[in-house]
Amino acid sequence: MKNILRYTFSFFFTFFLIIDIVYCNYPTRNDTITLKKDIELINQDLNIIKNNLDYESDTFLNLTRETLAYAKEIKYNNGIKRSYLYLAQTYRARNNYDSAIYYYNKGLNLPFDDLNLKVQFFRDLANTYRTIGDYSTALEINLNLKELVEREKSTESYYFTYNLLALSYQTLMEYELAEKFYKKSIELALKDSSEAYAGIVLANMGKLYYDQNKLDTALNYYEKGVKIEEKYQLYANAGNSYNTIANIYLKMDQLDSARYFLFKAFDYNNKADNRIGLVKTLLGVSNYYFQINDLENAILHIERAINYASELKLSSVLSETLFLKSKINAKQKNYQQAYANLDEFFELYKSIYDVKKINKAKALEHRIIQQEKEKELVELELKKQQTINRLLFIIGGLLLTLVIVALFFIIHYKRSNRTLSKAKEKAEESDKLKSQFLKTISHEIRTPLNGIVGFSEIITSEKVTQKERIEIDQIIQKNSNELISTIENIVDLAHLTTNQFRLNIVKIELSAFFSNLISKIKSDYYFPDTKTIKINIFNKTKLDICTDKYILQKMISELLKNAILYTEKGEINIGYEKHNSDLKIFVQDTGPGIPKEKLDNFFTPFHRGSEHINNKISGSGIGLSLVYNFSKLIGANLIVDSKKGRGSNFDIILPLKTNNKLLQHD
Repeated sequence: MKNILRYTFSFFFTFFLIIDIVYCNYPTRNDTITLKKDIELINQDLNIIKNNLDYESDTFLNLTRETLAYAKEIKYNNGIKRSYLYLAQTYRARNNYDSAIYYYNKGLNLPFDDLNLKVQFFRDLANTYRTIGDYSTALEINLNLKELVEREKSTESYYFTYNLLALSYQTLMEYELAEKFYKKSIELALKDSSEAYAGIVLANMGKLYYDQNKLDTALNYYEKGVKIEEKYQLYANAGNSYNTIANIYLKMDQLDSARYFLFKAFDYNNKADNRIGLVKTLLGVSNYYFQINDLENAILHIERAINYASELKLSSVLSETLFLKSKINAKQKNYQQAYANLDEFFELYKSIYDVKKINKAKALEHRIIQQEKEKELVELELKKQQTINRLLFIIGGLLLTLVIVALFFIIHYKRSNRTLSKAKEKAEESDKLKSQFLKTISHEIRTPLNGIVGFSEIITSEKVTQKERIEIDQIIQKNSNELISTIENIVDLAHLTTNQFRLNIVKIELSAFFSNLISKIKSDYYFPDTKTIKINIFNKTKLDICTDKYILQKMISELLKNAILYTEKGEINIGYEKHNSDLKIFVQDTGPGIPKEKLDNFFTPFHRGSEHINNKISGSGIGLSLVYNFSKLIGANLIVDSKKGRGSNFDIILPLKTNNKLLQHD
């Protein structure tokens, strides 16, 4: 009865409207008054179309076309754009997506002075592409929409935009970004007193957690969202929500609950004439019969779902139906048909998740992020002074630490019980080491610090290009790492000297440990000519040991840094060997070697084999002392074999049984 009244109204309305258009004399378009009346008539027709739009009847479709023709005749752009919008919406409701996309794009090619109208075009077009499974294009449009809304500060459009953007990221499995924008959308919708829209987004979050197989969390969000959808009689949205709730219970193997919610989904989708929702419900019903092993009904419903999905051009839903059909055929032992279904599924899946299109959308996303970062550079100037103050605080603390360490070693050497002659030599050596230490540490701190402060001032300049900013950022990061490494070494040495180092014994798998360590060393230290030095890793077999991971990593890192420091060209070999109950870790280089007379003092703090500083890496003279002290702490034996001009070989002999006992004791 309701439909009969609606169609009767549409018929008489159209009849009298056509009589008005054909027989009434429109004013001649030769002056401003006539043009104004034409525009008023067109706006009147467009408002009637907007308020009484009937997607199933051709009456309003024809009226919209006639209005478009009049708007074009007088070159009334706003009338043309609104006509395009209503034509596109009509074709989209009829699932004629190609025509809908055509009219949306026609409208977007025109100039806009009405932001809300432009936002409507973008929103509808993005939703259309998402419906047909072209997720990369939908993401690209949503990113353009986000840029438009945020640039124009259209707060009323924010929550619509963020929800659409989250849906795009969700379909592309960017779940963290999807969650971020869903939460933003809910917050802004509630702030705008749009509880109904917040309910829709809550249900979307339920689907997000369902896609990640977090079923309990998904149900929680769906329960919140579907209550609001029912409250505001959003039947299509409620139908989609109950459909996914049924799928959750299917995954939980709670089949009675799944069946109950499938009936509710069918009822709401049917009430809303939600054809897309009905297709998804058919898919859920087929899955239900598949799980209860009623394969005849399963194949019957999946065939219906495939036909409807194909008719409506729902690529994403069609791919799911083909995959389920393959499983049903496989269970029926129709393996040839199952393989054919899988082939169709994979071809469709590749077209949906087109890598080139996704990369194009990602490039747009990157550009938008870069623009946002450039805006943030203005704030860097304000933070620069804070950064300098922090650096000055670090310098003060570091200098205090250096003074304490220097005083400690002076006292240590003064208390030695050596002979007068030996004490004199040691005092002279200590004084030399102290000077070398202060000189070296001063150089080690001042050099990266100058780089950090200098480049921090340059990076805020408007004349610096984006490429130069990236290079400057890398230089600041490198200098910061070097400064932190120097401070860490001094602190470690102080802890070792005062017996304050606490062991933390854990199980380590050596092959993965070595691979990660070498990768970190190569990334942390810059080599001007990578062709002159080759690092070889020997024995990548898996081996579990128990020791302090930080100490072992520190020892090997320092030995490897030392090898790199003094090896201008040649090879550096690093690896491990198991000998009965011992583990030998070796680092070999082809550097200049260590003179025999210097071996006795080689592990003394701040002592260096050569006063020459290689430009590849700076050195403080602390590293090998740390290696020596750490080896004693974990019960290892450090052996050095070196000859001048023939390179050096460092071996760490680690008793495996001892370390197992340490683990048990700890």
